[in-house]
Amino acid sequence: MKTRHPIPVSLIVIAIVGLIAGHGAILYFFSTHLTGSVIGISSAAVLLMLKHLGLLGALYERLRGRPPRF
Repeated sequence: MKTRHPIPVSLIVIAIVGLIAGHGAILYFFSTHLTGSVIGISSAAVLLMLKHLGLLGALYERLRGRPPRF
């Protein structure tokens, strides 16, 4: 019969802490570097919806001070 060599508990604890720290670092990286991209994509989506609904022209005329055409 072969004898099993048990894995030391300290090695298991170190591995678990390493996995948790690695995932935390990845989440921190994505949360800090993707904020600008999310804002840009959200702004583009809002502009596309305004354009699709035909509200962009009315908004542009209002900002220029012209009375809206009906």
